[in-house]
Amino acid sequence: IGFTSMSIHPTYKASGIDWLGDIPEHWEVKRIINVSTIANGSTPKSNVDKYWEGDITWVTPGDISKLNGYIFESERMITQSGYESCGTVMVSKNSTVITCRAPIGNTVIAGKELCTNQGCKSLIPLKIEYRYLYYFILNANEEIISLGQGTTFLELSRTSLGNTKISFPNSLTEQTAIANYLAEKTNKLDQLIKNKKAQIAQLKEIRQIEINTAVTKGLDPNTKLKASGIEWLGDIPEHWEVKRIKNLSFLSGEKVFDYSDGDFLVALENITSWTGKLIKSDNSFEEGGIQFNSNSVLFGKLRPYLAKAYRPEKSGICVSEILSINCESWLNRDFLFYRLLSDAFIDVINGSTFGAKMPRANWLFISSLKMPLPSVQEQTAIANYLDEKTSKLDHLVNNLENQIAQLQEVRKIEIFNAVTGKIKIV
Repeated sequence: IGFTSMSIHPTYKASGIDWLGDIPEHWEVKRIINVSTIANGSTPKSNVDKYWEGDITWVTPGDISKLNGYIFESERMITQSGYESCGTVMVSKNSTVITCRAPIGNTVIAGKELCTNQGCKSLIPLKIEYRYLYYFILNANEEIISLGQGTTFLELSRTSLGNTKISFPNSLTEQTAIANYLAEKTNKLDQLIKNKKAQIAQLKEIRQIEINTAVTKGLDPNTKLKASGIEWLGDIPEHWEVKRIKNLSFLSGEKVFDYSDGDFLVALENITSWTGKLIKSDNSFEEGGIQFNSNSVLFGKLRPYLAKAYRPEKSGICVSEILSINCESWLNRDFLFYRLLSDAFIDVINGSTFGAKMPRANWLFISSLKMPLPSVQEQTAIANYLDEKTSKLDHLVNNLENQIAQLQEVRKIEIFNAVTGKIKIV
């Protein structure tokens, strides 16, 4: 960083707080309630038209969840009468806004005057540099999360937040220097993280294009094409056939209710969207499950837009929200797996779902769909090609995700060192 130099302070003292550790001798430790005013949020008392679609920004935890830094807009806006019905207060620009339920601890700076719902609390700074307060809250995130209380859902109370200790220099000039240092440092790290996330998105797009092209056009770009007769599918290689899925595969597996410790259990949360990777966890099913074998393809019928397909390597039991599909001898299991992960196929299945909140696909509909089919030999070649191609792309994505995790850790350490005085910023 060009405009700062770093060293350590000449003397330190115990902060008296385990997670803070030692702080510089001239720093203070106070409760958050002593350096800021805490404002609760609220919601208009009734869902009447005159309370909504106004021009007052009304922030919820959902608005904050994907942000890092400042918040300027909210998904829903309220009117003046809606604001007055809330019994809440307007939060001044540069206040720190924290989610206090579902989940606790997401933190942003108010980029303008706004109000919030009851899922947020705001810290209006008093005689403390507003960015320093924000960075300290980021540093205290784990401590703040641990203060959540409740049985149905965890909630951060005004008292618990207010009693949280904050360390800070007694000089506003030093607080500002720390805030300036962290603003520049975190902005650079955030830009690196943003760039790597963009690279990941591009690699995932390439992955999907590879799958879509291979399962509908094959591997030879010069092959002659013909109309498939299926609007959503388009042209297919001239030598391919079109068959209904029910003539190529069948649902398999009996429903079981008893499990043993050694059983391989697969729930929807174990399957990653669009990649078909398995996330291991300790599962237990409250209801009966479906048996599958090592030749099955598993496909999640609940919220099919999540594209959860998996190729098990051994027999096991899956939740009833997963279809266990087995292939006839003229359909390669791996080819079907990639067919199930193609964009167009998922879109068609998703368009057939029933249930608004918990949309489900129906096997009768899925099995009636037509799919283009090359020879078994060509299916195998396509599946092998996609295995190799997606494996390389997934490896690149994994490397970038690891780099992002390292950058986020560096970001966290930078903030901790600065707001606890472990480094001296001149």
